Amino acid sequence: MFNAGVINGQVSIAAGPYARFENSGWMGITAPGAGVTHTISGTFAQTSAGTLALRVAPNGVSDQLVVNGQARLAGTAQALFQSGTSFSKSYNLLTATGGASPAPSTRCRRRTCRLSSAPAWATARPT
Repeated sequence: MFNAGVINGQVSIAAGPYARFENSGWMGITAPGAGVTHTISGTFAQTSAGTLALRVAPNGVSDQLVVNGQARLAGTAQALFQSGTSFSKSYNLLTATGGASPAPSTRCRRRTCRLSSAPAWATARPT
């Protein structure tokens, strides 16, 4: 399966361990709120052209991507901060049972996030 456009909604792909979902477009949810879990079985591969946008809300609530397999990461991780004031120090936005490679991380300052090389990709830390 391949995304080169926009997916604005919850993603759930249960195609088995040998399936591959490639994101070269924009994937996320623009509606207000947070707490949706996107699930993919097999491999999630985000290319350098791809953007994964996950909403982050106060009190530790966020969207998540759960990959039952391997995550191959490139491109942009975008934290879409919702309104509020009681944000947690960190949010787990990605879980991959087969590991993630490479393992960049997202650091956020004043609700702006940047992708950099470090462990724990897509852990948003608002400061």
